[in-house]
Amino acid sequence: MENLSLIEDEEKALIGILYNHLSFSTTLEVFGELTSEGVQRVNALRHAFATLLQKYNLSGQVDEQTYLLLGLVSFIKQETLQAWAANEDNKHLQNRAKYFLKKN
Repeated sequence: MENLSLIEDEEKALIGILYNHLSFSTTLEVFGELTSEGVQRVNALRHAFATLLQKYNLSGQVDEQTYLLLGLVSFIKQETLQAWAANEDNKHLQNRAKYFLKKN
């Protein structure tokens, strides 16, 4: 195991795995289906994912709705979260926004 660097396809695969896991886990969290230990693990993954986005200067390429889907609310303006929480037309965003506003 000489070469410890990842090729681009491996990096993309890891990002995809993190994205899918965060998306699904955030849904479980919002609906109260995670234990406190599960929430801690998801928060650790969020931190790692956010660090990768910042390290590779990708944070500006992700839209705020995707950040909400992943539970990365530190990248979302507070006013945007409040607007989504008040929006009755999109329950998906509304439920998540309400959850993270209450959590913070």
